[in-house]
Amino acid sequence: FFFSLVSCQREIDKYYEIPDWLKGNAYEVMEDRGNFSIFMKAVDRSSYASLVKGKGIVTVMAPTDDAFSAYLTKHNYGSVEDISQTELDKLIGYHWKIRGLILSLELKVAMLSLQ
Repeated sequence: FFFSLVSCQREIDKYYEIPDWLKGNAYEVMEDRGNFSIFMKAVDRSSYASLVKGKGIVTVMAPTDDAFSAYLTKHNYGSVEDISQTELDKLIGYHWKIRGLILSLELKVAMLSLQ
């Protein structure tokens, strides 16, 4: 008599596994780095603050203070406070991705490539 237990782990689970060395959330990481203060002010004013400050798996592609300053100058804004709420939400929305949204898009692309 032979008895064996086998367990499988889906490849996608390994891909999105949170590493042990990853501590804090995206907001805390930007705060520690020190050169994202303008973007962080924009996040605080946006509708996305709770997502970026939360504990979920969020990828933030944040512009540095130099890059954000260049954006403000180019668009004739004196500071983040001068940007309308609608424009600010759109701007911040372009800079983050959440795990479920990425998975959904990856699945749609995979399904399209199979057709």
